[in-house]
Amino acid sequence: MALTTEQLQERQKGIGGSDISVLLGLNPYKTPYELYLEKTGELAPKSLDDNDAVSFGNIIENTIGEFYEHKTGLKLRNNNQTIRHTKYDWLVGHIDKKIEGVKKGVEIKNVGFHAASSWGKDGTDEVAEYYIMQPMAYMLLLDYQEFDVAAYFGGADLRIYPLQRDKEFDELIIDTSHDFWHNNVLANVPPEIDYTHQSTEGLLKRLYEGTDGTEIDITSVEHWHQVKVEAQAKVKEYEAIVQGAKNHIIAEIGNSAIGNIEGIGSYNRKLVKRKGFSVDPTEYMNQTFKKQMG
Repeated sequence: MALTTEQLQERQKGIGGSDISVLLGLNPYKTPYELYLEKTGELAPKSLDDNDAVSFGNIIENTIGEFYEHKTGLKLRNNNQTIRHTKYDWLVGHIDKKIEGVKKGVEIKNVGFHAASSWGKDGTDEVAEYYIMQPMAYMLLLDYQEFDVAAYFGGADLRIYPLQRDKEFDELIIDTSHDFWHNNVLANVPPEIDYTHQSTEGLLKRLYEGTDGTEIDITSVEHWHQVKVEAQAKVKEYEAIVQGAKNHIIAEIGNSAIGNIEGIGSYNRKLVKRKGFSVDPTEYMNQTFKKQMG
């Protein structure tokens, strides 16, 4: 669901349903440190306007909702209000749809090809780990006992995941969000940076987009320089081992189309033709290391 400017501002005043997975370390796209910077206004939230996956999901949300109605016979209605918990006032949310006549909501997801393996079969509760906390938080907010996740995988593949409220999840959400909101955001104490998280490099590049032309001494991070050098050497070593193994396999298959390994699987060869393409102009900060001479 695309949030309005007002809804985005409200979300800055509390912890939203999609923030819970970040705080629990389940979200592959954001860390608690980045969330802290957003909540304190030190960093603007990422703009998703140019993200095709998010844009397409927003465009077809109502269509997926109609497909859900067709499949279940239930009637949905939009909910444009910001929901704030009456007791835990730092918890806020904006749900996609409500089911008319019952205390139950629906979270709509457009699932890309690469993420599909993280989801289970239709009718189960096997929602991708990094999404599960969002509907759980909404049940807590609304005091609902059940919630559906309607996930669309393309074609006619709409899977409905029925979820039940869980007291342990309630407690986890309350405790984790309370700690972050009061001991980090309101106290102006940032959580530690997770330097190994896949999103951290992108965050740091957003924080330090340019250069001021100065030269500084960074001997204090000599250890991490050595770690990087040694790890890169190990990567090269293992890449060479991988390449050698691949070459053994290629040589054995020869011109055959399929090479079978009994009890394991097969390698398949086919000719692939791709059209040429051009790369649009761009600019970025490039960081390199130059070894000291002498």
